[in-house]
Amino acid sequence: RTSGVHKEWEKPQRPNGDEGYPHPIEPKREQAVVKGGERGEQVAIHRATVARATAINAGSNALAKDPTDLDDSLKFDQRGSHYKRIEGSTVDIGAFEVQMKKPAENAHEWDQDELNSQSAQLPSGDDATDAQLRTAADRINRSLDPDLWVDESHLTSKGQKHFERQKQAVAAQMKIQGAAAYVAQGSIDNLLTGNALLAATAINDASAGNAQELAAASASFNQAENAKGQSPVAAVEYYSQSWQHAQRALNKQIVADTDPADFVY
Repeated sequence: RTSGVHKEWEKPQRPNGDEGYPHPIEPKREQAVVKGGERGEQVAIHRATVARATAINAGSNALAKDPTDLDDSLKFDQRGSHYKRIEGSTVDIGAFEVQMKKPAENAHEWDQDELNSQSAQLPSGDDATDAQLRTAADRINRSLDPDLWVDESHLTSKGQKHFERQKQAVAAQMKIQGAAAYVAQGSIDNLLTGNALLAATAINDASAGNAQELAAASASFNQAENAKGQSPVAAVEYYSQSWQHAQRALNKQIVADTDPADFVY
């Protein structure tokens, strides 16, 4: 899982002490993304390739294959389902593919991009995986109901429905097994990002509101951040609670979700 910790990229040293890259093709890197673990633990570092580097479009599409099915090309790079493995006509060298489209900047975009990602993965070649992908896509689509959104960063008073449907989408992704589980984890992370943005925006909007409710909103947000590694569904519930507390801090109405379909797993 991505910890969110970043370190500045340092060029490796050649044996003679000179700075530089020890390979004929020198990919330009902008930062190292530390994945997993805290300071002092062993971590895997994957570095993003910067545009205009000679590594871009310099790979071999014939080698960009799913290791579990060599007849099928990889769909996503090592960061998961938000990032295509082949952008343009030819794959880049390295674990990261330079993306022409900027990553989503608000909750609605994260959800919409993830909905598109679910569709792009179908069919996967495995019936059980396809069933969960379709369930996740349906629930994400329902969470994007225009009746639930004020704008791309704010939910209406019916916003609880969004979080309940996101919980169902996450639960479906968690049931995916085998080689597809890696991509499913990326999808879960993306959905959590969207929910976190909604809660954080609501807290910021309520900064001058009721102090007790604001404190409760922050506490629930912290619980979500602590839970997302082990229990993503619980994390979405905590983001929902955070959002609800923030709404109450501003004396805004909250319409409870009473649709039985939103509580079926």
